[in-house]
Amino acid sequence: MTSVSEEKKAEYGAMFSALDKDGSGTVSVRELREAMARLGLDESKAVGTLAGIDLDGDGEVDLQEFVALVHRLDQGEAKKAELQAIFDEFDADGDGFISRAEYQQVVSRLGEGITDEQVTELFALTDTDDDKRITFDEFRASFD
Repeated sequence: MTSVSEEKKAEYGAMFSALDKDGSGTVSVRELREAMARLGLDESKAVGTLAGIDLDGDGEVDLQEFVALVHRLDQGEAKKAELQAIFDEFDADGDGFISRAEYQQVVSRLGEGITDEQVTELFALTDTDDDKRITFDEFRASFD
């Protein structure tokens, strides 16, 4: 299994057990469809979803495959939350965008000797749609 804490393994195991309605130790397409329907998701996508999770190609998802998937999703959410906190530090006025002035203020504080020209270049690299403000999605993409 991936390097997951015992606490997380127990949490993921409980989630898996809730999906594994027949107690077989695997989640089938039928069980996944039922779970997706309960959550209001498009259950017709269950086969594709299962195929993306089913690492050994046996048509079902076992606990190890499930833990690997959910752990990756959790890590993605943690990274997103961390980036959101950094973005919020830049977004001094809280309007959901980073202006060039806000960007300049933080970058200047962090980087000794950074020139206005360098700030402009860095801002332009992140402001991919060139609308003179950086959205969270643009900010996040700069870290990928």
